[in-house]
Amino acid sequence: EPEVDCISKGKARVRYEFGCKVSVATTLDEGFVVGMRSFPGTPYDGHTLRPALEQVTILTDQRPDLAVVDRGYRGHGEERPAC
Repeated sequence: EPEVDCISKGKARVRYEFGCKVSVATTLDEGFVVGMRSFPGTPYDGHTLRPALEQVTILTDQRPDLAVVDRGYRGHGEERPAC
């Protein structure tokens, strides 16, 4: 399929995954989905944070005060979730 990407994982048991990278933004307390976006190609996790936060800001008309992410997002210029 043309919309499926090969994502290199670099792990011994699972070297590749096939699909499309997506970002899902939820509220911290209730778990409501407030944003969902797909990213074609194989972008690095840290490079998907800003577009995901921008989408949440557009859809909810509020800027998030806190973004809880894993270690792949560290050090990519997002000091505060400002869009």
